Amino acid sequence: MALGVAAVEAGELPDETDADQLAFELNGVALAAGQAIQLHHDPEAPTRAHRAITRLLSR
Repeated sequence: MALGVAAVEAGELPDETDADQLAFELNGVALAAGQAIQLHHDPEAPTRAHRAITRLLSR
């Protein structure tokens, strides 16, 4: 969360960014990617995770 707040303060994320929510969603992407890679051997998981993270950070 501290990095999210710092990013908002530095102008790297919009002022209305909910840093706690962003951290929660980024963690969810990381957990989902790890599961898809380790349990399902999904070769597309890293690409999907990258796309999701990019979308979250570009809101």
